[in-house]
Amino acid sequence: MAVFAFVGVGTKNLESNWTNLQPEYSFDLIEKAGFRLLSTPEHLIYRSILQTMYREKLSTIQKLLKDSGCSELNLKDLCA
Repeated sequence: MAVFAFVGVGTKNLESNWTNLQPEYSFDLIEKAGFRLLSTPEHLIYRSILQTMYREKLSTIQKLLKDSGCSELNLKDLCA
């Protein structure tokens, strides 16, 4: 389960127009959505990304997730 919080400007060009929320907002939004990040290896990777890589491009985050053996983010739904 990959849970990430993004804010965008309504365009399909994710790399240049979508930005990750700052960590405190991401964690608050995830909690309000009824999800919890647990102490599993995969969730620890997600937590680390949310805390330290929120200024990175989505392609960089996708690569890290893939290289770490985690599920990549499903961006198709964001572009619909």
